Amino acid sequence: MPYRTDRIEHLLGEGVRDKVYPGAVWAVGDSGGVRARGVTGVLDP
Repeated sequence: MPYRTDRIEHLLGEGVRDKVYPGAVWAVGDSGGVRARGVTGVLDP
């Protein structure tokens, strides 16, 4: 089963752009481990 993260990435991108949660770190996974991960807005705007 493929994992789609585009909605999560879009939500995080908007939040960082709007300075809701700068420096957000996220991961998507299940009991088998992390399937996708990323860091957005590493530096506070």
